Amino acid sequence: MSETNWFFRLSRYERRLRTAIETNELRINPPSRRNEVLALIKSGLNDFSVSRSSERARGWGIPVPGDPEQTIYVWYDALGNYLSALGYGEEAETAALRQFWLDAHRREHLVGKGVTRFHAVYWPAILLSAGLPLPTTIHVHGYVTVDGRKIGKSNGNAVDPLPLAADYGADALRYFLLRHIRAHEDGDFTVERLEAAYNGELISQLGNLFNRILSIAAKQKIVVCVRLDETDEGKVSATRLAVKRAMDTASFHEALAAVFDLVSYANKRVVELEPWAIVKALNPAAEAERFELETRLLTSFAALGGLLREIVLLLAPFLPETAETLTRQIDILGGAAPSDVKIVPVFPKLN
Repeated sequence: MSETNWFFRLSRYERRLRTAIETNELRINPPSRRNEVLALIKSGLNDFSVSRSSERARGWGIPVPGDPEQTIYVWYDALGNYLSALGYGEEAETAALRQFWLDAHRREHLVGKGVTRFHAVYWPAILLSAGLPLPTTIHVHGYVTVDGRKIGKSNGNAVDPLPLAADYGADALRYFLLRHIRAHEDGDFTVERLEAAYNGELISQLGNLFNRILSIAAKQKIVVCVRLDETDEGKVSATRLAVKRAMDTASFHEALAAVFDLVSYANKRVVELEPWAIVKALNPAAEAERFELETRLLTSFAALGGLLREIVLLLAPFLPETAETLTRQIDILGGAAPSDVKIVPVFPKLN
């Protein structure tokens, strides 16, 4: 194919792009993708076509301003939509453009590895040409695969997420994809792996933790001031920090692994505190001993409730529906919900 088109002078921005990436003004994550982009830039950037003839486009697309014989390439216009959607190009500067791009402390993109060149080379060069700020970070993720092959219509291996969400719940599907598909690599999907995560992690670890504590609290009508115990503050602080560091690099799998490490810790604390044993010892206890047991019981539930609340807060961005349900159940402990509320497992057993 040989024809006359309009070109973008990418070669003009070669040095500026290289400097921005090498100094981390524009951070590309993970490092392997950063190295890939730098190698591309160092090999030399060529100007590229941003239009095609209207005849070849068969009249479909946006005409080049001032040249109706040419049509803008869809992908070239699509990149600009990141800002035009915020109001860029309108007569008056919009608040959204100012808030989400021009004045934003973090301007982050999450893109698939197949379009790294477009988003980490072409798009920043277009921004430089327009005199606009660059993204602060571009996170590049891998593909979800089936039997090692990229999911695609042409491959005949597409997986419909709607029946899966109906069978397992949207949060369960979301959990599997975020935790068991590593953020920056390809990851294989199977229903068997999804079910293993559902049963072994969501039911056995997370669901069991909340059910054990809140079922006793509801049955015994326990109301306490939910707070973290000094014993648990160090672990919770370490978990918060681990989640923050993971999210700074969009490593969602690492963030969820840290949260579930806290879930495991909380399950061990339940075994240590043994609230069921305290409840069992209450009825035959003498009055003096009963006071001591009740104090221990309330202290235990206050501490365990504090751990549950922290876990819910950390899970909320990943499992929003589950976090909302668990928050209502935790309210039993604080007296914000009726003590006779029925505790229903958030992840029911599979049929």
